[in-house]
Parts: sequence; structure tokens; C-alpha cells
Amino acid sequence: MSPRELPDTYPPELEAAWMTKAEQATGRTADDALEVLRADVQKLSDLFTVGRPDGTFPDYFADARLLAAYGLFFFPQAWARTGWSLAHAIDLRGWKPARPHVRILDLGSGSGGCGLRVARKLSQIQGHTIELIAVDRSPSALAALESVAPLACPLATIVTRIGDAREIETWPEGDFDIIIGGFVLNELGLKEDGEREGWMKRLATRLAPQGLLILIEPALRTTAEPLRKLSDARARKSPMRIGPEVDAMPCPLLGGEHWDHEVRPWTPPLLTEYLNRKLHRNLTAIRFSQAIFSDAELSELPVEAARIVAEPQLIKGLFRFIISQGGKLRTIEVPTRGLSKREAKALDEQYMRGDIVSLPVSTETRQRLENATELKRLGP
Repeated sequence: MSPRELPDTYPPELEAAWMTKAEQATGRTADDALEVLRADVQKLSDLFTVGRPDGTFPDYFADARLLAAYGLFFFPQAWARTGWSLAHAIDLRGWKPARPHVRILDLGSGSGGCGLRVARKLSQIQGHTIELIAVDRSPSALAALESVAPLACPLATIVTRIGDAREIETWPEGDFDIIIGGFVLNELGLKEDGEREGWMKRLATRLAPQGLLILIEPALRTTAEPLRKLSDARARKSPMRIGPEVDAMPCPLLGGEHWDHEVRPWTPPLLTEYLNRKLHRNLTAIRFSQAIFSDAELSELPVEAARIVAEPQLIKGLFRFIISQGGKLRTIEVPTRGLSKREAKALDEQYMRGDIVSLPVSTETRQRLENATELKRLGP
């Protein structure tokens, strides 16, 4: 395991459960079933990227083969992305549930990769009972969630409900300590910024005091930028934005050549890796966009904190990256002269796009540090 990876890796019992579904859906066993599913993984990949519908997404979970393909290939990635969002909120910012009975709403849950990850994480906190309420319009997805939930978080109470993520009237009653919307905003068909802000406002009314709201979207520009605009619009409102940015200033990348998203290390499960052998996706890291909100009193970040918003580059004599700080972009350079090739490579591998770092405060648009000891990663 890479030292940058989360300590609680993907549960092997979940992978085995999805493999059983794959064998049932294909009528094949072991590797033969996986070979059949590669075409279905490709179909889903196209749907999520180049073939995205202009309106409402189809219920791809209704097809047993597509459901199994999703479970083996995309479910683990949703699990990992949610884990990194939780690490930002809990490990970096110190969020914790305010009530002993924790209610989680997984909005547009699908088969539960995001919501079950939240439930498992919170189940590890002593003195709390966990209730996960999953809302989705697909009965097939909810049935799959119910079947794998005992393997993901056996101590949690699981409730599923057919509903529409756009319509608050179809959600369960009451408020929630955590609301997770994983890859749902882009599937709602909300075209205008005002529509998305209205949805977010309704969402916030169902968040309990000191609750946590996490929105995760794909890293595509077409999905990441709407989330970033929504995040900027809500930054100073209740609940306030607590991540991944270090402040409430508007994103300086909007409208530019590049767009804001996270890159995190990841070792895929064996079966995910097997499916990818002929698909040739880059699974060395996971990419996503996120926005995290809470009105709880959390750990303050130091004034030296900044966020890396572009891929760091190791070039001759320099380690270079771009940060966002105070609503502005700054280029940071760390000299590598005097370092061995191994030391320079280790420095490069230590930092990724999306990292929260600490470095000397400066107003310069281009800042050269004295050496690597002036730079420190704050997050997990």
C-alpha cells in the first residue's frame, strides 16, 4: 500500500459479493464472467463520459450485467473517492457527529458505494449508532445496496426508499447528520446555476445542526465546473464550505484553461484491475470534484495553508506546482539541486493535485522556497 493511501482498504467481501452477481448475470464463472463484462464496463464508461445524455440518465442498474459491471469497476472507485472526502472532513478538519444516533442520507444512492462508505467509517466511531437511508429511483440499485450492506457495515441500520433526488417531498422525514450526494448533481438535469442553487438550498434545510454535507462529482470539466460554481455561491452561507478549499474565496480557475478537481492515490481491487487489462484506463489514481459543507466548529487551518490546484511538475533543478490561496493563483518552486534523483522523485511523489499544504506566506505570484523543508502536506 502506498503511504498516501487510506488505511481502511476496500473490503474483499464486497468484491466477492459483486463477483457472485457477475457470475449470475452472465451465466459464466470466474474469468469467463469478467471477460463478458468488459464490454459492459466500456458501455458504462462511455455513458459517464463521451456519451453523457443531455437530459435524465437511463436506469442502467435495471440491467443485471450493467449492475454487475458497475459493482466490480465503478463501485470501488466511488467507495475510494468518498473515503478521501471523509478524510478531509474528519481527519483534517476534525468533524464528528453531534448526536449519538447518526442519520445518513445517501441521495441518489445507486448501489450504495458512497453511502455505505460513510456508514462504515462512522460505525468505527465508538458510542454511536448508525442509520443509513438510501434514496434512489432505481429499485434494482436499492435491492443491490440492501444485499451488500451487511458486508460493508454490519452494525448499521439500512433503510431504502424509492424517490427522486430533485424532489425533497420524496425524501424521508426529519433531518440528517450527514447528507452525501455522490455523482448525483450532474444526473439531475438542472441546466442553470440558479436551479442548482435552489436545489442546494432545499438540501441544506434537511441538514441537522453541526451536520456534514458532501457533494462528489466526476472530474470532467462539464461536471466539475458546475459544482465549483455552486460551491462558490454557497461558500459563506450556512452550512459554510469547509473543503476542499482553504478559504471561501471564488475559485480562480473558473473560466480559465484548466478546471479544479482532485487527484488521489489508489490501488484498485484485483478484479477491477483485471477488468482494466484490456480497457487501459488510468487506475493509478482516482479523479473527482468535491464540495464539503458544515456549520460545526472545526479545526482551523493555519494561515500558511494553501491548496495545490494543478499537477506538480519535476523539472530540471525544480519541483514546481500551482496553489490557490486567497482567491488567487500562485506558482511555487522548490529547488532540487543538491538532492539525489531518488530524493527528488520522492518529493514529487509526496504531493498531488488537491493537496492542502503549508508554506511561507507571500504576496508574490511566483515564489521560490529555500528548500523542501519549508513545504509541508497538511492533509491525509
